[in-house]
Amino acid sequence: MHKTLGFTLVELMVVVAILGILLAVGLSSYQERLRKESLNNIADTFAQAINNARSAGLAKSSDVFLSAKDGSSWCYGAHIAPPAAACDCTKDPSGADADKCDAAFTLQNNNTEISASFGDLAGNDIQIDSVRGLLNPSSVISVTFTNSAGDTAQVRIGSTGEARRIQ
Repeated sequence: MHKTLGFTLVELMVVVAILGILLAVGLSSYQERLRKESLNNIADTFAQAINNARSAGLAKSSDVFLSAKDGSSWCYGAHIAPPAAACDCTKDPSGADADKCDAAFTLQNNNTEISASFGDLAGNDIQIDSVRGLLNPSSVISVTFTNSAGDTAQVRIGSTGEARRIQ
């Protein structure tokens, strides 16, 4: 009787099929993780921009005006007064418009897979005062970012003017 060494073609095909299934499951999980991480990064960047604008306003003893636009082509921005006026986040921050937001605190979204709902911040003149850094009008603002898969990331701006991502 003759003894063979090695693997048969059928055994190799079974191993390749199992590896293909494992790779497909792993790849979809990896893509889901990337989508969620991108969403969380945008929420963190928003919270950081609000907090940085608040700190800069307090350091300069100047009011901070916030601007936001909902939807899939969303934007947000902040303007540190003077002049004491609201800004428009849809304007180019490097342009010459008088009502543009400060470039350091502005983001205009080009990723249509992520939409935003800015709650009371959208379309309203929200101000952080220069003395105590409090929101005016005094309320809590909830901002929700949503990706195409339906995952959400929320940021809460408290009445103290501080923003943080809600886990």
